[in-house]
Amino acid sequence: MGIEDKSDHEFCSSGFSGHPEFTCTVGVDCSTESFPQRLHRPQRSAYAKTYADAGVERITIKFSLEKAYNSVVLRLARGGGETTVVTIAGRQPYLVTSEML
Repeated sequence: MGIEDKSDHEFCSSGFSGHPEFTCTVGVDCSTESFPQRLHRPQRSAYAKTYADAGVERITIKFSLEKAYNSVVLRLARGGGETTVVTIAGRQPYLVTSEML
């Protein structure tokens, strides 16, 4: 979707206030124009209030494979030091730390 350049400037910076989740489907409506700029947790800090309209609490990216594969690699890139929880097909969640990325 984006370019791996350690920058979030290509993503939308507003329009997500009051929307805790963002969902898109690959090949249908996932684009840099519609993708939130950041993830955030609901907090009462000044930082969270300043950037609340640029982010969401949860992102769901839907995709499907047209055939079965023996080995598949999911590449994930994001900025920040938080831990990301990745769940595939509703199964066991995987914790991905910033060091792993």
